[in-house]
Amino acid sequence: TLDVDKILQRVVVEAAKAIGCESTAIFMREDNVWTASYLYGFPQEFTGRGFSGDEVRAVELVAETGILFVSNDAYNDAMHD
Repeated sequence: TLDVDKILQRVVVEAAKAIGCESTAIFMREDNVWTASYLYGFPQEFTGRGFSGDEVRAVELVAETGILFVSNDAYNDAMHD
């Protein structure tokens, strides 16, 4: 397929399977908001939800630095500057 939405949704699913994680996400930045655009393992109602940089600090840091961030417990990890 050449449908970008289908491709990116497949990417989050296959990435999770490949590295053995429970959830993955691709966030897209629009203005000052990070939108949860493609999700795997998260509640469906998160799709399309906007987050501030403070709410998704790991996403913000990866975008700023280009350095991969891996968390063993993303729900409970505290991100510090």
